Amino acid sequence: MRPLLVLAALLAAPALAQPTATVTTAADGGPGSLRAALEALNASGGGRVAFAIPGGGVHTIRLRSNLPEITAPVEIDGLTQPGAACAPWPPALRVELDGSLVDGAGPGGPAEGLVLSDSGSVVRGLAITGFSGPVEAPGAGLLLAGEGGHRVTCTFVGLRADGSEPEVGIVGTGIRITSSDNAVGGTEPGTRVVVGDTQTALAVEGPGAARNRIENVYFGTDPTGAEAVDGAAVLLGGLDNEFGSPGAGNVVTGTVSVAGTGNRVRGNRVGTSASGRRALEVEGAGGIVGVYGGGAVVGGPEPGEGNVVARSIRVVALLEPFGDVRVQGNHVGVDVDGTRAFAAAGGVAVEGAGARDVLIGGPGDAGNVIAGGLEAPSVGVRVRGAPGARVVGNWIGTDRTGTLRLAPPAIGVQLDGTPGALVGVPVAPNTIGYATAAGVHIRDAATGPSVHGNTVGANRMIGVGGLLVDLGPTPDGSTVTDPGDVDEGLNRLQNAPVVLASTVSGSRVTVTYTVDTGPNRAQYALDVHAFAVGAADGVYLGEDQFSRTDANDGLTTATFALAAPLGPELDLVLVATDADGNTGEASEPVELTPPVAAEGGLEAPAFAVVAWPNPASSRLSVRAVGAGRGARVEVLDALGRRVAGAAGAGLDVDTSTLAPGVYVVRAVSDGRVATRTVTVAR
Repeated sequence: MRPLLVLAALLAAPALAQPTATVTTAADGGPGSLRAALEALNASGGGRVAFAIPGGGVHTIRLRSNLPEITAPVEIDGLTQPGAACAPWPPALRVELDGSLVDGAGPGGPAEGLVLSDSGSVVRGLAITGFSGPVEAPGAGLLLAGEGGHRVTCTFVGLRADGSEPEVGIVGTGIRITSSDNAVGGTEPGTRVVVGDTQTALAVEGPGAARNRIENVYFGTDPTGAEAVDGAAVLLGGLDNEFGSPGAGNVVTGTVSVAGTGNRVRGNRVGTSASGRRALEVEGAGGIVGVYGGGAVVGGPEPGEGNVVARSIRVVALLEPFGDVRVQGNHVGVDVDGTRAFAAAGGVAVEGAGARDVLIGGPGDAGNVIAGGLEAPSVGVRVRGAPGARVVGNWIGTDRTGTLRLAPPAIGVQLDGTPGALVGVPVAPNTIGYATAAGVHIRDAATGPSVHGNTVGANRMIGVGGLLVDLGPTPDGSTVTDPGDVDEGLNRLQNAPVVLASTVSGSRVTVTYTVDTGPNRAQYALDVHAFAVGAADGVYLGEDQFSRTDANDGLTTATFALAAPLGPELDLVLVATDADGNTGEASEPVELTPPVAAEGGLEAPAFAVVAWPNPASSRLSVRAVGAGRGARVEVLDALGRRVAGAAGAGLDVDTSTLAPGVYVVRAVSDGRVATRTVTVAR
């Protein structure tokens, strides 16, 4: 036959059928065994393993030595055994691979169930258990190696075929992945994988472990995902791997450690049942996600991307630096509904100067709901080191409505030795609810008062005990304001504003205030954020700028528009930040005063007398706010004697000549009188 005719005949011929080796015995070796089938397919360049072992029920293949490494593309299909099925779930598995008789410490090396080398192999419909090895060379149920592209579905690892716990699970790693582009589990019905009793449930490791997808896998649970059988540990290294996805998340009873670069953890339940409504109790630590590598994403801003984490999320960079980590849209210490805190709720932590450009939260659904706190006093979000960290758009100690108490911490956010951090912005304010000691605490226990540039901006504070912003080793209340703001320390010890007067109407809040910061002591203008705070409500009012002109004048008045009328029993608090990003402590709360009705039912202009600093040592400034013509201000001693006074709306008094004690400042204008007590102290 001529060459062209030969080629035409080959093209017209049907494709050769995939070689199939059928397992007909549960024996470890010999004709019809799984071992013989793998050896034959390796020799022929790949093919399919089918099962037709006589008899009903589960057939257990008890190995006495490791099976041959699979060096060609092989499909091992346990669902071909009569009676096997993956749907409905839980599955009916009929083939069990038992490695408990394999000497993992012998010359054959650690016991390994199936080793997939080459590329493109498939495992489905098996139960794999009993493989072990010494500490220095632990066993594995499945090893996905070679060039990758393997797939594992509808398989139990570390469980019997009926889903029960074996006498010996996997003393080592349930599934180990060292290659790329593998898929474990899946999004289609009947593709779930369950990894039960193991030392390490999953290890994705090595430079070749890239672009793997692990979806819809239950680690450490029974087949239903309702009960824990082991405290499963997941190690996610490598590059650009996907652990979970919206609608196809994994369940992990223990911990998830995210190393490598660019790995994403989305849509999972960590430390909870598959429903995300019940925490699972395991030995050791459970319900923790730890991040130890750069470019990691835990959660996400889109629906279904957030994880439910029973205890805490921790970003740790103590040795090697890394950056660009995002923690978004998660429920941390909170159930899937976001309405109930778990008993072990432990907050979020960022640890180490090597952790750079870490984002906790974001606008809208990118914010995390965080309950509980770390250590004592408990802290909802703690950033230690980690320059430039951003904590924005989260709900801390409360739900997304701000009405429920979700294991509130003592401190909402703590910045510990952290330069240049940002807490809250107008497009993504944090809601900090019911923290008992402080809303935001800035400290530097390790290196002293050297940290600068921490900015606390737009936030909603509800029922916070102590100051909204507190500086110092412990949240101990207000630091004494020093004249001119000449002292140095954390965040330059920016002085707190002093509210001189405030009124509220149905549509606006008007505030007169001062900030005692000399024009040469800080970069101007100062950003001043205003908050209305109460025991069960809180509103971020907005931002004003305190300019050099205002500093020279001694005070300014700002008006904040309201989107809705304020509720009752709210106080006004101001927080100032210089142009270098140094936020000082919060002002003392001042009751928001409703306006006085004038004749005819119209609101009369607010009238008040203000004085600062209070207490005063060497000087006292007095101003009449809302005064008309003919105003007069004066200072009276305890016996009612005038010690200073002047016509007009302002008076500056040298108090160094006055005896220490309590005085009354009084303003009179248009028949109205306003008074305030002040203290002169040395």
